[in-house]
Amino acid sequence: MKATTLLKNIGFTDKDAKVYIALLKLGDSNIKSLVDETNLPRSTIYTRIKKLYSLGAVEVFQKKRTKYYIAVTPEKLINIVKNNTKELEDHIDIFRNTVNAAEPYSSKIKLFEGEEGIKLILNDIVDESRPFLAIVSIDDMARIARDHFELFIERRIEKRLSVRLITNKTRESETLRQKDDEERRITRFVPSQYDFRTATYIYGDKIAMLSLNDKPVLGLIIEDASMANTHRMYFEALWANLK
Repeated sequence: MKATTLLKNIGFTDKDAKVYIALLKLGDSNIKSLVDETNLPRSTIYTRIKKLYSLGAVEVFQKKRTKYYIAVTPEKLINIVKNNTKELEDHIDIFRNTVNAAEPYSSKIKLFEGEEGIKLILNDIVDESRPFLAIVSIDDMARIARDHFELFIERRIEKRLSVRLITNKTRESETLRQKDDEERRITRFVPSQYDFRTATYIYGDKIAMLSLNDKPVLGLIIEDASMANTHRMYFEALWANLK
């Protein structure tokens, strides 16, 4: 079995694995060394390092004015995974008690706040593992949560999930549209007289809505098949009238 496959089995993406394996090979490395070794863009390296650091798979230190990164040993990586699993097993009653105490419909409507809320919503969309529909202000999403949004696109492509996107016509969204074919997306623009600062995703039996103009950002997931189907109808009606 390949090292990349083993790493993906514990939650790494292909690019996570590529960076981690490069660090094992190189030892302590700066961003430039990783770019040269992996042929990944600098922005992607930064995003992958940030994720690997949060998982405990990478350590960071500073030498003079330059940051260097080093991968933890595979043995330590195993311990991290084991410890996380054991902690969940030891405290599983917390989840059982939460489920028993929940109101009948509380699990159908979830409210999120801030940049971390955006991350959770985007992860939920990808984890649904179905093609989806989106009406998103790309400029606002990129401004507020660029790293999370880029990772969301990467994960969607890796899972081969297609999307139809409706958005404002801006320099940022036109650049995104140029990558439609390689990123499994079809983009259409609303007329210039219309402006919106929100994001709406329709996926499976769920609708996710975010207000991207508020501080902190507010997000909402509603799980209801009838409401999701109605929003699909709204989307299709709008889609048919856009060039």
